Amino acid sequence: KRSSSSGCSPPWRESRRDRAIIEALCGTGARVDELVQLRRRQLVADIDGPGGYVTLYVKHGGRTIRVGRRAWDALQFLADGKEPDERIIAMTDERIRQILTAAAEAAGLKKKLSPHWLHPCARLTRASAKRAGGDPFAIRSVTHR
Repeated sequence: KRSSSSGCSPPWRESRRDRAIIEALCGTGARVDELVQLRRRQLVADIDGPGGYVTLYVKHGGRTIRVGRRAWDALQFLADGKEPDERIIAMTDERIRQILTAAAEAAGLKKKLSPHWLHPCARLTRASAKRAGGDPFAIRSVTHR
């Protein structure tokens, strides 16, 4: 099991925003373009427990998914102080890819990290996070080798 803080070096480890972006990508299974288009009004808290619902829009429509507490907390951190129609992340797709690359390098991954790798990770995380001691980053580090 890999610790979420092992091998991480600045600037990635020190940036709460960058970690929240990665957590949001992993926890939602969103594509990078869906995440940068995400607006605060697309986040709805679950009244029955921790977590919430996120509506992601793509070219051919949208989908609403339920996310767990960790992804929800990350999304709330990113949305804090934003107006309902304001995007929760003010950056380009390319900048998010740079953040992922820096995180992968800090974690010691040799292969180039693609945001596409995080899609199956979201399904695995929802099913297995409890078995990994609640640390979905431990699961994600072995999803694609």
